[in-house]
Amino acid sequence: MTICGAVEAEDFYLRAGIGLDRFEDAAFTDEDCSSESPAALYGCGRGGDGANSRRSLGGFGTVAGVEPGVGFTAAPAVRVEAVADYRPRFAFAGRSNFLAPERRQSVSADPSVLTGMAAVHVDLPALGLPRFGPFDPFVGAGIGAARIEIGKTSMTFPKTTTIVPGK
Repeated sequence: MTICGAVEAEDFYLRAGIGLDRFEDAAFTDEDCSSESPAALYGCGRGGDGANSRRSLGGFGTVAGVEPGVGFTAAPAVRVEAVADYRPRFAFAGRSNFLAPERRQSVSADPSVLTGMAAVHVDLPALGLPRFGPFDPFVGAGIGAARIEIGKTSMTFPKTTTIVPGK
């Protein structure tokens, strides 16, 4: 869910949005459990919970984000925008399944997300279609890119803590 606002100056405008994202649970596993370069983090074998692979299960919770953007009116019904989206406080919390399920084996990680998008919007009321109260419907299309990076990951077990550097 994103809430946006805009400030106009001639044909150019600034926009800002804030949002809350609720992510589904996630699982971290090795792509190749026998890899030596880079070394597999989880390795091969069944998990202590009986699962077919060793992994970390958990979630990211609800994450707030900010969305600054700039746009301009290219034609009476056409707007062009560039928007960035940043999720500054983002964390993974879960459990690994190396050991038996009742043993402490918490996992935490610090990911970050930065996205950018260029979009074109066609304002439908400018083409003669009706408005819906205070709302102006529009259609749009865009293309974008995202950088998602996992920072330091910590795995805490009964007698040790494993820290994996990010990236």
